[in-house]
Amino acid sequence: MLSVVLFILCKSPTKAVLLSLFLPAGGQFYVGNHFKGILMGSLDVYLTYNLAVSYIDFSKTNPSKFDYKTKAQNFFGNLTLWLIFKLFSMNDAYVSAYFYNFDKQVKEVSIEIKVRKK
Repeated sequence: MLSVVLFILCKSPTKAVLLSLFLPAGGQFYVGNHFKGILMGSLDVYLTYNLAVSYIDFSKTNPSKFDYKTKAQNFFGNLTLWLIFKLFSMNDAYVSAYFYNFDKQVKEVSIEIKVRKK
C-alpha cells in the first residue's frame, strides 16, 4: 500500500507561542483569530498594567508599615493572575496554530498495489 500525504498552509506552533509570550495576543493574531486576539490582548494589557502598578506600590512601602502585608498579597496575587493568563494565552496560541486549517491540512490518499505472478 502506498500512502501520499498532502500538507496545506500550516502555522508554526513554536512561532505562535513565542509571539504570544512577547506580544499581547501576538499568537492569536498570527493564526488568524482576530476577535480572540482583541479580547486576550486587552486583558493582557490590563493585567500587565495592574501588575506594574501593584509592584510599584509594593516596592515603595516600608516593611515596618502595617499595610506591607496587604500590598505584598496584592502584588503576588496580580503576579499569579498574570502568569496563569500568559500560560493560557501561550497554550491557546499553540493549539490554534497546531489545528490551523485542520480540516484541510492532512488528506491521506491510499493506493493499493497488487503484483500478479505469472
